[in-house]
Amino acid sequence: MPTQGNKERSLFKGHYSSGTVEVFEKGNHRTLMFDGLFRQSVVDMQQKHHMVLDYIKAMSLASVFSATAKQSLLLGLGGGSLVHYLQYHLPLAQLHVIEKEQTIIDCAKHYFEIEAKAEAPLLNIKQGDGWAALQEGKQTFDLIFLDILSLDQMPFDCFEVFYQRCYQHLTSTGTIAINHILSEPPLVEKALQAAQRVFNQHTLTFPLKGHFNMVMLATKSAHFQANVDQLVAKKVLNLTHNSEAYGLIAELT
Repeated sequence: MPTQGNKERSLFKGHYSSGTVEVFEKGNHRTLMFDGLFRQSVVDMQQKHHMVLDYIKAMSLASVFSATAKQSLLLGLGGGSLVHYLQYHLPLAQLHVIEKEQTIIDCAKHYFEIEAKAEAPLLNIKQGDGWAALQEGKQTFDLIFLDILSLDQMPFDCFEVFYQRCYQHLTSTGTIAINHILSEPPLVEKALQAAQRVFNQHTLTFPLKGHFNMVMLATKSAHFQANVDQLVAKKVLNLTHNSEAYGLIAELT
């Protein structure tokens, strides 16, 4: 049962390959914390599909550009915020999740109630290397969610090669959402420019105020601008910058 009031309690503390992982509970919210510093997930256990963290809200907007998605790939599970969101909004979509750390998978299942449901039965979680999936796999997806990518630890030779690999794994109307960890400004600029070239200027980027990450959405959809205009009209986001080199820059409202 969720704790009452504002008192926070620890539910779990363990280790994964790079450090420590903890689960905390405060009221209806459960938090997955890495290394005592980084809140990877916050889930409202009474409304699991409700998004709490801004970066998850930004990543979830990928589903607007590929609203009829049948196949989704999530590289990185965390506390499963995106899984809960997709199970609620796209219940008939097949969700493929690849998570490197078995400890994280166990936490997501036990503490965040990540599981196949009667109304959303198509969930497949496996332990493995997400980068290998991009390098070796041939399947295409309507939606790809990548959390987290450090710009100064790019696993491919260059940014353009990486985005091309993502592009190849998307269907003809597919969309990818990437949570980038910010690095030096020149690297950020190179990443944005490379994504713009590969995705034919169909990119939308959210630098998150007060955080060390930015979320990029990139799509093959021919309705990119119409979808963006719809989000602006619904006051989901505000456009703050538009350039040929860096694409559309936005902030959540």
